[in-house]
Amino acid sequence: MYTSKQHILYGFILVILIVFAIFISTSKNSFISSSSARHYKASFSSASGLGVGNDVRISGSSIGKITRIWLSKDLQANVEMLITTPINIPIDSYVVIHNIGITGNMYVDLEPGAEEEYLKDNEWFDNTQGTISLHRMLMLGLSMVKKKGKK
Repeated sequence: MYTSKQHILYGFILVILIVFAIFISTSKNSFISSSSARHYKASFSSASGLGVGNDVRISGSSIGKITRIWLSKDLQANVEMLITTPINIPIDSYVVIHNIGITGNMYVDLEPGAEEEYLKDNEWFDNTQGTISLHRMLMLGLSMVKKKGKK
């Protein structure tokens, strides 16, 4: 049989393991080396619905998060992204804001280009497409129907 000292030792070891497991599970991103995590920026005519903490994805896989959104002097929505997956992003890649379903969260989708030259840390994407609101699409559709009806 176990003695009370052995019970205390096993309990102490169990508590240490649980604390370690919780630490690992809550800080998984802290083990990513700073050399592999890179910031990129993009400018959009509209970033409506996009928020800090939203995903950045390639082919449906999350590769990072939105870290900052601010309005530029020329009234463009600037977005900073932190990419934590160690990948090279071609300079001609396209950045599009999408939503998950009709009422879902917004995310940034990177559509890789074909260039063999890659973006460096803190560089800007040249090719972007912002959000188009449902209201705006309906108004565009109605105006097209009205124009067609006048012919």
